[in-house]
Amino acid sequence: MSQPSRRHPSDRGGLASAVVIGSAFLSLAATVVLTLAPLTRPDVRTVADQPPQRSTGVSSEAATGADGQARTRAGARAAARDALAAYASGRYGRFHDLWSSAGKRLISRRDYVRLHERCPQPGEGTPFEIRKVTVFGDRAKVRAARGRSTYIFEFVYQREAWRYVPTARQRREYARDVAEIIAARRDAGRCGRR
Repeated sequence: MSQPSRRHPSDRGGLASAVVIGSAFLSLAATVVLTLAPLTRPDVRTVADQPPQRSTGVSSEAATGADGQARTRAGARAAARDALAAYASGRYGRFHDLWSSAGKRLISRRDYVRLHERCPQPGEGTPFEIRKVTVFGDRAKVRAARGRSTYIFEFVYQREAWRYVPTARQRREYARDVAEIIAARRDAGRCGRR
């Protein structure tokens, strides 16, 4: 039977000493790299260079836009609630202000307000109840009920806020002159009373 090899008494601390020295070297190297990194890249700021941040309870991925709307389902829900409330209450100029850029190019704010002054929506004053909001990146689908009817609305996140996107039917309709739209709606019985 072979006997276990014996170590020389001076070899006992060799491994432990090597680990301690190696750890100290790595710690020193990390300190030097972290200290010099801001000097080599002027666009990098350390935490101490950052202005104090007020906690909003929203992660950086869900940062709020200029209108205070987060790029989240809750932000889309808040935007839909505001937009649909403006429309339902007859504040058509305000509703138009909340449209996407492409939507605003379809019909001017002035023409949109004139359209609804001359042909008010049949359900004016009846609020929408938001039932479901689904977000897909920069787009959101909002299901809302009004009376016995249910509608699906689309919103897009642009210019730091959720914006209403006119439906395909609206896009086709707004390609026409406002007087033609009013006449067609009256003929179809789609104008309400004030």
